[in-house]
Amino acid sequence: MLIRSQVIDKEIQPPWSILTLLRGVFGHLSRWYRIKRGFYFALMLANNLAEMLSLAAVIPFLVVISELLKVGGKPWQWLSRPAS
Repeated sequence: MLIRSQVIDKEIQPPWSILTLLRGVFGHLSRWYRIKRGFYFALMLANNLAEMLSLAAVIPFLVVISELLKVGGKPWQWLSRPAS
């Protein structure tokens, strides 16, 4: 008979891995739903890639603005010029 402290100290390892469980779940889905889920997954990856590219495009713009402010330039002086 196990004492409670022995049960707590003992690591509990499940007999299945996550990949095995996912394969079992996807094995029960129809072909149409597997294709659909694959499309959704590919769409999520494309969305993540587009998000990273948009963030990477903003960083150089912010660096230029911060450099202008450090030098003492007025990055928005074109807004205060009188119209000619």
